[in-house]
Amino acid sequence: MKTLLYMLFLLFLWSCNSNKITLTATKRQSEKVNILDSLGNVKGQKIILVNSDKVFEHQIEMTNKSRNQIDFSVQGWYNSGGLGPRILGKRVIEKMMKDDELIVNYNIYIKSIAGKELALVTGYNYQMNNKLRVDKNVKKVTFRLIEYKNSRQNQSNNTEKLMDEKTYVLD
Repeated sequence: MKTLLYMLFLLFLWSCNSNKITLTATKRQSEKVNILDSLGNVKGQKIILVNSDKVFEHQIEMTNKSRNQIDFSVQGWYNSGGLGPRILGKRVIEKMMKDDELIVNYNIYIKSIAGKELALVTGYNYQMNNKLRVDKNVKKVTFRLIEYKNSRQNQSNNTEKLMDEKTYVLD
């Protein structure tokens, strides 16, 4: 009986989906800059804040194509920090067929939350790999990355923004 339970447990673990999202914080750091007079002589120094990390461009790309499966990756950045922290909410994949074209909408919901975040954090980069099953009669695939943001004042009102759209022709 115990071995049967162990086998079922291993079967459940084997069938788990590993589409995990990777979040990395983008931060600012302070740098000293010389202040020059009109002749080019150093008058003093001032400290400025610059982004120390690279900010990801919003992209959705097909990375691999097999007979009935497409692998695609999603990446982007959202601002968060100070007195306006935001968190990455749910992610929804919507599929629609239009003639021989498959339209995939990848919806990302970003929620504003109450609280305070570290002053040097400017936002978060996110990256995720996904797999999608495709029928044999599909000739084109269109990927759309759509971002929904809401404010703390009006949690029910989402602003929708198309971040990236790419079309691929399948052989």
